Amino acid sequence: MTTPTTRTHRRQTPSPARNYMGIGILLLIAATFVRFFQIGSRPGTEWDEPVYTWVGRMLADHGEIQTKTEILAQPEPYLYHPPFYYGLLAGWFKMFGEGITQARVLAAIGSIVTLALLWVFLLRLIGNWALLAVGLIAFDGWMVLTNRISWIENTMMPLGVLALYLYHRALLNNDKLGSFALAGFALGALASYKHHGIYFLLAVVIHWIIVRRYKGGHVVLLGAAAATIGAYLITMFVIYGDTYARESGIQVLRSLGKEVSRGSINGLGDVVEPLMAQYKIYVATVIMLVFGGVLLVVRTVKIVKQNAAVKAGPNYGQTLLYSWALAGVLLIGGVQVKLPQYFMMAIVPMYCFIVSEAKTFAEAHASMPANRFGYGTRRHIVVGALAVVVMLGGLSAASVRFYGGSDQALGTVSTWVDKNTPIDTIILTEESVGTAINRPYCKLWRGRTCVGATYLILYTSHTQQPPTDNGLPDLILSGTKVFEAKGYKETLTVLRLPRPVGQAA
Repeated sequence: MTTPTTRTHRRQTPSPARNYMGIGILLLIAATFVRFFQIGSRPGTEWDEPVYTWVGRMLADHGEIQTKTEILAQPEPYLYHPPFYYGLLAGWFKMFGEGITQARVLAAIGSIVTLALLWVFLLRLIGNWALLAVGLIAFDGWMVLTNRISWIENTMMPLGVLALYLYHRALLNNDKLGSFALAGFALGALASYKHHGIYFLLAVVIHWIIVRRYKGGHVVLLGAAAATIGAYLITMFVIYGDTYARESGIQVLRSLGKEVSRGSINGLGDVVEPLMAQYKIYVATVIMLVFGGVLLVVRTVKIVKQNAAVKAGPNYGQTLLYSWALAGVLLIGGVQVKLPQYFMMAIVPMYCFIVSEAKTFAEAHASMPANRFGYGTRRHIVVGALAVVVMLGGLSAASVRFYGGSDQALGTVSTWVDKNTPIDTIILTEESVGTAINRPYCKLWRGRTCVGATYLILYTSHTQQPPTDNGLPDLILSGTKVFEAKGYKETLTVLRLPRPVGQAA
């Protein structure tokens, strides 16, 4: 018979599960704060944000998926990325108003949903060690920056975690081909939502190669994914025809390095210079990625030496997280255009993989219950201390990035143009700048064919310089600098041309 004293003791002593639940909720609350605090003003407007916001606004107000049209071009659909994000953004704008701040709020919400889904998913794979992975991701400096900007990847990642969850569920229900088909449909839809989302499908293929099991299920999964992607492509061709093929083709070729893109990586110097300059504050992220890369190499060597199917654990936690991390590294290594938001596709699985390896190591070298941290051991105190150091390093990087100085270069230039130029002034500049300013514009690559342009606005950074064709260098040399604005990583320079482009001297 249970005594009252015993019942009182049970009520007053929180269970480990409740402790972990409380910690997880606190992590999500803290992650929400660091992502939403002053989200509208910090960081300053990023490269893609004016374009994405314009497309979402046009779709919300006019039902057209278009960005701002140059003066020398005809309006056409904006299909460099699939239209689904813009449809989501348009619906969001209709409910909460239109603007970059509203778009950022949607992105931040997507990032919090990703963290929550990761917590639930990783609980199945690595138990309560999931909290460590979620904490590292939540307070990584690069992730905090990326999650506060209205990039498509912030709403893609939760869909990716859901797709992997469906795949994991199919593995545990290996006799049900319908589970594999459902996972395939989800993975195909993800690749249709954002083309780079196909790396989640790559993770599944890598995992199949490693475990060499459930051939029928994996074939069904790949068939369902291919059918979904095929249906998307056919639909887009039917609706948009050659415009879709051309614009999406350009984006794919840019990623492969076959199309000119000033954001592409052409050598080691293109990596080292930014790391030593604008990105040096993210030293904690870089160290963790390098450490994770070493662990990936070690694990890969072990797998190759086995020369046989890996004997995965009962829930495939280690092998699935390894496959996801390797797919992220292959994506970043293979894509020639190294945009900041792409790195989250490697950072998220890499932290999960590192924690998975830490769990495996701890369980192999200590007597402890499965899926539990354990308390009071020196090993876990060290792990906890290192995790806190990494998180503090990430928060410090975010603080320096957001509050280390002025970061409103694009907004400052837009304000200057509105105040100091006539409303019909034609400006030669980049698409993102031209979309942000309230003036007609031509893209820089048009150079001397932008007849009537009287101003030129340059955007330069460690990773992007102006094009050098169509007479643009001569125009730059002839211009007079009338205004300049510096952000954290970029400089915008306004030049007044001596005469309108196309007018004889």
